[in-house]
Amino acid sequence: MHSPTKPSTYKMFDIGVSEVSGVPRGKVWPVVTTVYWCPNCNVPLLEPRCYKCGGKGFKLGLHEPGDARPALSGDMKHLKEGIKYDFGGLKLFEKLGLANSVILLNKVTYFDLMREVVANGNIVGKMFFDPFKKRWRFKLSYYSAKLCVEEGICDVIEVDSKVRGLERISLPSKLPCDKQIVIVNKDHDPIAIGLSRGKYVSVRTIFKNKSIVKVNSVSTTMDDVLKANELPLHNLASRSLKLLYVMANKVRKPVLISYSGGKDSLVSLHLTLRLGIEGDILFNDTGIELPETIKAVYEVVDKYGLKLHVASAGEAFWKGVEVFGPPARDYRWCCKVVKLVPLARLTRSLWPNGALNIVGQRAYESLDRAKTPQVWRNKWVPHLLSVTLIQYWNQLAIWMYIFKNKLSYNKLYDEGFDRIGCYLCPASYLAEFSLIEKNHPNEWSRWCEVLNRWKERLGYPDEWVEYGLWRWLGPSNAKDRYVKKLRVKIPEWYTDYEARSRLPIVKVDVKPNEVTIELGRELRVKGVKAQYTAIIKDSKILDQGDELVIQGSDVVIYVAGRVIRASSQSISKGKLLEYVFDVLKAAYRWENCVRCGSCVMWCPTKSIRLSPKPTINPESCTGCKVCIDVCPLADLMVEKTIITRALNNPFGWKRSTKRKREDLVKYLKSVYGAAT
Repeated sequence: MHSPTKPSTYKMFDIGVSEVSGVPRGKVWPVVTTVYWCPNCNVPLLEPRCYKCGGKGFKLGLHEPGDARPALSGDMKHLKEGIKYDFGGLKLFEKLGLANSVILLNKVTYFDLMREVVANGNIVGKMFFDPFKKRWRFKLSYYSAKLCVEEGICDVIEVDSKVRGLERISLPSKLPCDKQIVIVNKDHDPIAIGLSRGKYVSVRTIFKNKSIVKVNSVSTTMDDVLKANELPLHNLASRSLKLLYVMANKVRKPVLISYSGGKDSLVSLHLTLRLGIEGDILFNDTGIELPETIKAVYEVVDKYGLKLHVASAGEAFWKGVEVFGPPARDYRWCCKVVKLVPLARLTRSLWPNGALNIVGQRAYESLDRAKTPQVWRNKWVPHLLSVTLIQYWNQLAIWMYIFKNKLSYNKLYDEGFDRIGCYLCPASYLAEFSLIEKNHPNEWSRWCEVLNRWKERLGYPDEWVEYGLWRWLGPSNAKDRYVKKLRVKIPEWYTDYEARSRLPIVKVDVKPNEVTIELGRELRVKGVKAQYTAIIKDSKILDQGDELVIQGSDVVIYVAGRVIRASSQSISKGKLLEYVFDVLKAAYRWENCVRCGSCVMWCPTKSIRLSPKPTINPESCTGCKVCIDVCPLADLMVEKTIITRALNNPFGWKRSTKRKREDLVKYLKSVYGAAT
């Protein structure tokens, strides 16, 4: 027996759940991409060979996963802003030759958005958005530090010996704080970068790799890049077309092309049309798209004369956020409510027998997508067989294809946006939010009003809104870094979850033949009664007003006031706990239903209706639990904010006894006969 309080370590009950010790750390990319550079033509390459001069390129030492892309006009503007701010002018920009050659940008880990800047075959520095100063800045590399010393662009301090990280070096005179200082040895060669702290310098970056690659510093354009990569780009496209040809002939279902208004789905669309497949276009209007994206979608549809189907979420996000709270990187309820459910509703009505869905998704976008195969099914739209033609294309290849084929892309990229989609997506950076605040003040103001209401409800400081701490729900290294830097106190995960769900858990008692959960408030027994056959298959109920007994063949569940109890002589305590969790899910989704309609849409026997709450016909219900598993409230809010507290573990939603997504997809496929 235990009374849930803030745990010092996160441990599961011994119910066959993989134990998690502390917060997971140290993510590793399962796949990476490689970019090369031709020293003769001074251009980036997809392969070691340059097809312009016939020479051999060298590998760039980029940060994983190495998904570099060409700098666009908005990027160049921000790069100039950063250099000008940190070095008092654009002399460094000119000396680096950034105005006359193709520049690559490669994302690296930082508080916010930071990119390695590659020019003339060398990493010449890092441009980054400083979330605390709210502006773009530029960090020197060995290459640019050496140039700064030679040209007298920045302050220099000479030392007699090696330096250590965070070591303090006294200054002869006081300098403005946070100014970059190049630390050199007796030979005047840069050995480190430090930040001024008034009367001393704090050593921050020590140069371990001092290699500089000599290249032919000629002016280059994207045309030069295309000539040097003509065959590799052709081969990439050919492999993608072959995959599409094989899949289309194997599946023999209608072909749908998901187009988001972004660069990746644009390339996927063009590849599909090249093969002579004129599939219908699917656009998911989430209700939180920027006007430029909407415009880009309709322009492409008109240009190619395609039929457009819009899965519209309307005001679903703004209604849902009042129940779920702000979405987070580890709490993406929004994707289900405003993307997948509207998409499933539309495609089920138009293509009930399934379809082949072309999706613009790449492995190097995120760790989750890096683990996704090229062909897959999503549990929220299992009747669609999704395939990505560009899974192993890097951004350099994507942009080369766009420029080669003169494709009209979303102009938000030229403003400096790194990604296109919902403008308040928790996966976004503060750098992108600053652009939205500047260019779309009305949209941003509406979102801030919502955040401020939730800030008060959850007990967070103003920094939770200002620095985007709402982008993380559970424990996170990234959130911890912000909290430490800002020196603010925020509620523990347990406190946040309780305030968010408004369902306190008082006590959990797990015994071999009985599991009991006592809550901090009464459940609506009426909601459990309305869905009892989804909790236990072929069950009967004994309704005693405020008390409810659900009798199954091998388990009995008792629900009364604040207590849920499941007992059995033959079922494991892990499975008994899952029965209790299903009661929690049924009750909570009945009380807080956002009427997304997912349960009604996917019920195999059409046994459930919203009137206005979820109500199941016990005569036709088969107890398959699909209605529970496809409900965003049950699958996300209850799992993430309630069950985690019952298990005293913020990662309790990963438990091994939980029903598997793969089993749900397999079952729905068998019921609805989706594309094979």
